[in-house]
Amino acid sequence: MRRLISCVYGCPRGTFEISAMRKLGLYGLTEEEIGIVGEATGIMTKQATKQKQLPDPAQRYRLYVDESGDHVFKKLDNPDRRFLCLIGVWFRGAEYHTFDEALRAFKQEHIPHSPDEPWCLHREDIINRRGVFWRLREPAKAKTFDDALLSLIHAVEFRIVAVVIDKKALTDKYPAPSDPYHLGLGFMLKRYCGFLNHV
Repeated sequence: MRRLISCVYGCPRGTFEISAMRKLGLYGLTEEEIGIVGEATGIMTKQATKQKQLPDPAQRYRLYVDESGDHVFKKLDNPDRRFLCLIGVWFRGAEYHTFDEALRAFKQEHIPHSPDEPWCLHREDIINRRGVFWRLREPAKAKTFDDALLSLIHAVEFRIVAVVIDKKALTDKYPAPSDPYHLGLGFMLKRYCGFLNHV
């Protein structure tokens, strides 16, 4: 799963084997949609690289995917286990680098740390003031942190898509349902391709 998701991130070398690109077809993408993803993210087959230059890295798009929940069909009457949500966020290369620099500065300003031990914006830890977020137990610091984070997000150019799979409804309708991750990623990549097809 992780390796296949990395196919849409933007290959650092700019080339990717056609067999690996075709694995995206497992998620319901057509050959045309696979080509759209490949061209926009800088993933191109060896044959394609002979025909044209790779896109400028500043113009390529990067898709980042994270999830909440899991793919397991157990304890589905529990609302905490019933749903799987995949979040996709995509940036153009230049906007991503601007955001990345601003995020690093934000993190260092509000919770200084060693570059060798960076911390992550983990919602559950922030809400419960756990780990490095113990500093936010002071209301004034928490407000400054929240305001600065919202300003940072507001200033960046990106697109976000959430795909929610109701695993209980899926098992009620289909006796042998597909893997929820595969379904969710397929829906997300369809939306991503639709966006790339119009830029």
